Amino acid sequence: MKKKSYKSMYVAAAVIVLVSISAGFYGSKADKEELQGNMNYYQTIRTNPRYTKECLPAVAFEIEHLEKDEDFTDIEDSDFEEEIAFLGQMGIVEGVDQNIFDPEADLNRAEFLKMVTVAFGRDVDEGSYDDEFSDVDQDDWFADYVQAGVDYDMVNGYSDSSFKPENQVTYAQALKIAMRGTNCGFFEEDLKEFGVYTQEYAKDWYEGYMDLAEFLNIWDESQNHKMNREEGAKVIYDLMEYSLATYEIDMRVVKY
Repeated sequence: MKKKSYKSMYVAAAVIVLVSISAGFYGSKADKEELQGNMNYYQTIRTNPRYTKECLPAVAFEIEHLEKDEDFTDIEDSDFEEEIAFLGQMGIVEGVDQNIFDPEADLNRAEFLKMVTVAFGRDVDEGSYDDEFSDVDQDDWFADYVQAGVDYDMVNGYSDSSFKPENQVTYAQALKIAMRGTNCGFFEEDLKEFGVYTQEYAKDWYEGYMDLAEFLNIWDESQNHKMNREEGAKVIYDLMEYSLATYEIDMRVVKY
């Protein structure tokens, strides 16, 4: 059976980050002005000299995700309410039930890997998993995401040939997955500079990622800190915000 790309199933052309499609009717003058302002902003992004069709500034989304609009009812007390709400609007994070995000629930390696692949527009081919790990089966919901993680050099297994998808993801693991997951090799030069590819941290593989996170002044934790759902959302949001700022693009949701 021919493999299908999840992305190509919905749209051939990538849509630039932070644009959400709404089918509402803009009748009032204020609505029309808002629509025009959003379209102008969208065109500003598209005409940014750093943007090309081959390499989006930070994040590309498919229509499948842009049509989602998660409205979580249990994040009001979260320290990262704004970040979770934003990622929900963009379809990057989903609830565990209708309108329930459960911010303090454990976040495992498979779940975080999916969040990153969606956030940074990585292609995930249906039926692509090649049985690389002893504890990931073809019919597992996360199998193709794991294969994408391997293909894009985002994840590695353990010495016993396992992936441990149900293990709670640590902060160091999350940084590696997310920093390598950004498209167009956004952090590639930074990772080289901080010794990730030169085995400078051969004994402590995570130190380069931790040092880079500190240098970028993004949210930090101990490398062994086991993350929950709200913390995973925060890591992704911070890296998105930093990469977009590099291209002088504001974090906002544009409706048109």
